[in-house]
Amino acid sequence: MQVFIEYRCHCCEQCFSRRQNLHVHYSTVEKIYLICTRVLNKYRVQVLNLDQQSLVDCYVIFCEHLLSVIPYGKDYIWVQRVPKPQMWEDQPTIQEPLPIISPSLHPGDIAINPITVNPPRRNFDEAVIDACQQSGSQHAERQKTLYIVDALDLKPLAFFDKNGIEQNALAHERVISNITADNDSILPILPLKRSHDDEKSVSCMKCTPITTPGLDRVLASSPYSKLIRRRQYVELSSAMCKLLNQDWEFHPQMQYFTAKIFSGAIMHNTGNGQAIMVNTVEAYGRTKHVDGHREAFGRLKDTAVDTSLPPPINTKYPDVWPSSLQHADGTKLLIGTQVANVLITSSMRLDARTIDSLCVRLYLDSVCLEEALAILESPDTSCLLSFNMIHQLRQIRSKFATPSAYALCRSSGPITRAYVCQPYTVFTLADNDRGNNPGATLFRTIGILVLKHGNAARLQKRTVEKLIPLATGKIKELLLTICRLFPSADEDMAIINNQQLSNYLSTMANLLMSSIAIANDTVALQVSRAFDFAV
Repeated sequence: MQVFIEYRCHCCEQCFSRRQNLHVHYSTVEKIYLICTRVLNKYRVQVLNLDQQSLVDCYVIFCEHLLSVIPYGKDYIWVQRVPKPQMWEDQPTIQEPLPIISPSLHPGDIAINPITVNPPRRNFDEAVIDACQQSGSQHAERQKTLYIVDALDLKPLAFFDKNGIEQNALAHERVISNITADNDSILPILPLKRSHDDEKSVSCMKCTPITTPGLDRVLASSPYSKLIRRRQYVELSSAMCKLLNQDWEFHPQMQYFTAKIFSGAIMHNTGNGQAIMVNTVEAYGRTKHVDGHREAFGRLKDTAVDTSLPPPINTKYPDVWPSSLQHADGTKLLIGTQVANVLITSSMRLDARTIDSLCVRLYLDSVCLEEALAILESPDTSCLLSFNMIHQLRQIRSKFATPSAYALCRSSGPITRAYVCQPYTVFTLADNDRGNNPGATLFRTIGILVLKHGNAARLQKRTVEKLIPLATGKIKELLLTICRLFPSADEDMAIINNQQLSNYLSTMANLLMSSIAIANDTVALQVSRAFDFAV
């Protein structure tokens, strides 16, 4: 359809072929004019008031709802004046609603399929190593043991004790034949079959391969197998890995979920058959805006600082990376994600000494997993247990002025959840029966105050003054210095966002480290007792 456009004055009905002419006409009449142009199958009408400098767009569908008509044959252009012009620049733009991130998380149907820990038969090499009590020795020592046993022409045999755990012994093949012929409970173990090429390729005992036992064999032969068989374990899945990488800033409950899900887990090194149980963990955020005690990163001399961040390669568990890092105070065992790192502060050796990240498999305690999934749907979560609240604070030594310093995201597994089995922190050292450190008492008091009053927590001067007579040395000097921070004798001072107080507390925390290390010796004994309880 071909369209001819005329510009018509709405007052005197005079028509103009050019817009400029209508402009001149309105400049002497009303200073308002219409501009009609075609936009696809619609017509855009602009109404301009030259006095107010206002311009409005409206779209008019052909032949509908208009007052004035420009005829051309059978087709018409309809033009309507807008009664209340508005500023063109201020015209509100219709926008799509912005997406809003809900703090709640809905994990959906997470498959929880516990693995079975049965007492399977050991193979030939495993039985020899167990009979010689070399399960925890180095690879070279185990190779040497196999070589000596082979040279003596000894063979392993197996029998099961009253708890159903396999026990192994060594004897000559003729002796084993005589014993097994008369006793069905004693079983011979056939040697491993190796191909001819394998036999030719093995030139010495150091090159002889040793079969790595699976988790079921490791746990079945563990001295704590009876205790472990009472619990169920679920291997970490890709769906769980995705949940572990949810943003902490938008989902604050993630700090509690992360701590809970790894407490009581088992880490199994499939490369050498070693395994440990994770007793207590502390969860830390990745960025300073989320957690003031984040893991350090950046440049260190001519290289980058090592972190627990997952590497940019395909791994068994997407964006979940177990690793061990060297720090000034020793080697730390960590589990890293893109949004957090989990520090393992207490673990129990089932059959393990070191961790090789690429070979480690993670098995979660099924009860802890179910409790962790329930946390995801509760953005208001503020703690992990209703008891031992102060023991859920992490072991920190700085930034006591930040709210994140008092996050209750420290969790212990079901076997070691009693407070006597949890490593001491600056906040719990005062609970140690053998010790009366005024500095530790101050930290405990501060922790309780913040947990009760949050950002409004305030420290009273008389609380510090009562501790000064009990203190000696540098701790006493720090308490005196803290007393001088108070505005007056009758006033108190804030704890959160009090950087001066935080600096003195950091110095005091470093002074308490040796006392914490000594106190943790008793924790190690309590953990061992907890594992021995059901053996």
